[in-house]
Amino acid sequence: MGTKVTIYDIAERAIIESFDILGAETLRRKDIIDKAHELTDESKENLGKRILKLKKMNYLIRHKRNVMTEIKGKKLAVYSANPWGVYSVNPEYEFIFECEPLPSDTTSIEIPLEQREAHTLDLKAAIENWISNFPNPPHLENTYQENTYRAFSASVKKCEEHSLFDDLRNHLSASDFEVFDEWENYKDEVKDLERLEKRILDTLELNISQIFDKLPIRFVKNYDSLQEDYQCSIPQLVFDHILEDLTLNLIYAYEMRKAQTDEEAQEIYNKMSYPPPIDFFAGSPLIESGDSIIWGYLESLIPHYQLLRIPKREKDTLMQNKGRANAFITNPPTEINDGIREIADKLKQLDQERENILKELKSSLYCQCFSGDCRYLGGKSS
Repeated sequence: MGTKVTIYDIAERAIIESFDILGAETLRRKDIIDKAHELTDESKENLGKRILKLKKMNYLIRHKRNVMTEIKGKKLAVYSANPWGVYSVNPEYEFIFECEPLPSDTTSIEIPLEQREAHTLDLKAAIENWISNFPNPPHLENTYQENTYRAFSASVKKCEEHSLFDDLRNHLSASDFEVFDEWENYKDEVKDLERLEKRILDTLELNISQIFDKLPIRFVKNYDSLQEDYQCSIPQLVFDHILEDLTLNLIYAYEMRKAQTDEEAQEIYNKMSYPPPIDFFAGSPLIESGDSIIWGYLESLIPHYQLLRIPKREKDTLMQNKGRANAFITNPPTEINDGIREIADKLKQLDQERENILKELKSSLYCQCFSGDCRYLGGKSS
């Protein structure tokens, strides 16, 4: 006998008992949700969260590799192509249910095929909107793009603001298109990436602040043109340079996907250039501009980078610390390089995830009629 566990929630009971009801030792997440939703009034979104909860409590076991399942005596291959895999009930536990019993039978209202086909066309419009606004991983479209994460969030909003986006969750899952879990995971990973990038930039800013501790410098992201005294772009410049050097091939591949003809591909190739060596920045001159001194290159020169702008009266202070700053720029701490390398690896992973989700969404457009529950039409569709 296993360890006894009491379940008080009917939705969790439906999840656990769905294996016995379907006569299967292992089930896909979608099949668990569909059966539990049929047995309860719980939404599919909440049922997905309950599955994660039961998995964290070790009541359910998640399998990542391909396994065989058997439903009512019929063996079926279950393919796990994403990190959510398939599940089984942990045999180490004996479940005692202290909640209302599950219904012994469920009935559904059949939706006429013509109505479901018409609704499918509306759903495909939502999918096409999702595809056209699907956000790229940060930095890949433009390494030096300011507010790249804000642009990502804006694209996410455009995808999800379609009036039928939430309804897609029901129909795509019921039609074997498991993209919503992957979509949520994609967004979460970008948030993790943003937090990691912020930690690295905070570390860079701390180091530069300590080097120029006699100057009230203010850090900015745009290093093309520093407009005010004491503006400093060194942390962002160092970050972007190292990241671009690590991801240039990925950026190139991303740009080449846009080419529709050989001429367009050649034009993209001609525009691609390798970043200058890091010594290029450290060797930047000091240039007088009105009452200020700019460490870097003016806009009239190509390429132009401006690292620091100060009043002329602070020139001696700059010169006293310029050597330390140069040493930092040319040889950042190992933790900085390792952190940016981690970001580069995550960007490559996100790019592949984006392609996989888009491929799944485009495949769904060939579906003649989506299955699944529909709150707009009422009842259940088969």
